[in-house]
Amino acid sequence: MKNKFYDIFRLGIELEMEIPEESYRKAMDNNDLSYDATILKFVTDGSLRTTRDNTQVTELITRRPMEKKQDEEDFISQMKHVLGEFDSSTKQKIFSHYNKTASTHFHWSLKNESEDMLWIFDCIDFEKFFFKKYLKTFKSEKFIDRLSNKYCKVPYIGTETKDYRMKYAIENLNKITIKKYQEEREICTGRYRWLNMQSVEEHTGAEIRIFPFLQTYDGVKLIIKFMQELLIEYYELPETKEKIELMKIYNESIKEYGIKDKNLNKMKRMIYEYITQSTGRYSGEICLMLGSWAKKQPSILIKNNDNNIPF
Repeated sequence: MKNKFYDIFRLGIELEMEIPEESYRKAMDNNDLSYDATILKFVTDGSLRTTRDNTQVTELITRRPMEKKQDEEDFISQMKHVLGEFDSSTKQKIFSHYNKTASTHFHWSLKNESEDMLWIFDCIDFEKFFFKKYLKTFKSEKFIDRLSNKYCKVPYIGTETKDYRMKYAIENLNKITIKKYQEEREICTGRYRWLNMQSVEEHTGAEIRIFPFLQTYDGVKLIIKFMQELLIEYYELPETKEKIELMKIYNESIKEYGIKDKNLNKMKRMIYEYITQSTGRYSGEICLMLGSWAKKQPSILIKNNDNNIPF
């Protein structure tokens, strides 16, 4: 599975943590190593707060994207070398303290497609696909609490009470419409959404911010494995292959030129007028919808002649 993953994707990971001062000193020493000597980089994050004495907070990021299985193995082994382990209050071997201000973020990009193709993940189908697996896989409180965290908002799933979230999250997912999806993106401006697409525009891949803080190396491996299997499965769905085709139509013929709205029927014209009033970049969901319209009705394309039809 992982070898197949690296045929298609590259990945990066961010691990926010609170660690003993001795570990922190080793982390800072590691930053002095050359680019080729280490895949680890420790940086500051103003959102993190210490919860005890004699500790420091930091964020561990991949200095460069992981392109192959060996990079992933190097990341874990270098983590172990720099951070080591210590005993928790329950005698569990951990590398960081319990700290709810910390979290884990997963970045990915496509090796054989342009950055613009990452917008196929910014859609209702992927949101449903991701959270159904997330809620089925991760049952502990710290994972469920992330659904209502202000730094990774999921407006139509996350609520204030744990019991409500567990009971109704899937039901709420199935009720998401294009309009609600657009509203979610407007509520969660900038990068503080569970799926951060601003990072695509910043050339650091798509980012999922929903994962909580991790304390063990097995936990880090579990999140990496979960995301790799999920992305491969989603990418290979027939429906996703169709999305790739529609996104290519959008990127090649609609993104720059728009469409001939006068050639749309009345209902589609009303929808198009509504979405063009929104600010910022269209969601992937809207791009896919416009690509679908153009595939079914090529006459709406402004850039459309016998030598330039993208399908």
